[in-house]
Amino acid sequence: MPSADSVSVVMDASTTISFLMHDEQAPAAVAVLDEIENGLVPHVPDHWRHEVNNALCSAEHSRRMAPAQAESRIALAANLTTQKDPTDADAIAKALVLARRHKIHLYDALYLELALRKTAALATIDKRLAAAAHSENVQVI
Repeated sequence: MPSADSVSVVMDASTTISFLMHDEQAPAAVAVLDEIENGLVPHVPDHWRHEVNNALCSAEHSRRMAPAQAESRIALAANLTTQKDPTDADAIAKALVLARRHKIHLYDALYLELALRKTAALATIDKRLAAAAHSENVQVI
């Protein structure tokens, strides 16, 4: 993975959730967490925190984690240092084009739009989003 000072990175919810959920930890997600601990400040769109918290709440509902575990991981996510980038109408319009082109969800296309706008790599473990990013010549980590 590129070092924290060599590249901008957009981090999606799948990566965040992976390193927060012990039963889903992907090596690539753990590598991103290591980079964050070494000073990387990933860009995230406005909806990132809600998407992460929703996944943790769903894990609690499905009994994959206890309420106290969900609360501690929600707090951990809240304390991650990130660069929150606003999602304006122009970003949404561009993301909608990407969502249609690659047949991905709009909320996933917002990560891709942000990576394109920032000329950043995309940290994702979502296979469909990674394929869309590759098609748009965005580096996937």
